[in-house]
Amino acid sequence: SGTPRIATDDAEVPITVAGPALGCRHCPLKITFRKPYNYFALATVLGLPPDYDPRNVSVSIAVENAQGTILEYDVLPGELTKRGRHYTYKNRRARKDGGLLRIDMFYHKPDDEYRLKIRAYGDYSAATTASMRVTISVGTFLFSYDGVWDERKRGWILPRIP
Repeated sequence: SGTPRIATDDAEVPITVAGPALGCRHCPLKITFRKPYNYFALATVLGLPPDYDPRNVSVSIAVENAQGTILEYDVLPGELTKRGRHYTYKNRRARKDGGLLRIDMFYHKPDDEYRLKIRAYGDYSAATTASMRVTISVGTFLFSYDGVWDERKRGWILPRIP
């Protein structure tokens, strides 16, 4: 259950998904309990084709545990904008009102990989157990990882995905 996989029409095929800290050594996947809203941060690498254009597909992120969904956000086709090499989504009101703050996705040619960063604010009080699943979908590509998070004084942190 700790192996990242991509769903295809035929079967689930293992893929290489580098840890959330790759390319951003100080940005681990984490949930931080704050007021008025909790904070979620993710930085990871996705196994997408180099010429993939995510602007016309939906992008979603979900974190779940045995009790249910902790967070879930969807960006609809057309909501990602291209700025240079980066595909971005911004919601400037998220810090004040809660919600998905930012998605930043770009192809990193030297490492032949897509890098993804997500930031969000919301009520993540359902994060009460260490075992949680992170699921990211970009169009028809689905990435999922079941991991054991480390509890911190004010939240949770997921060590590097193996």
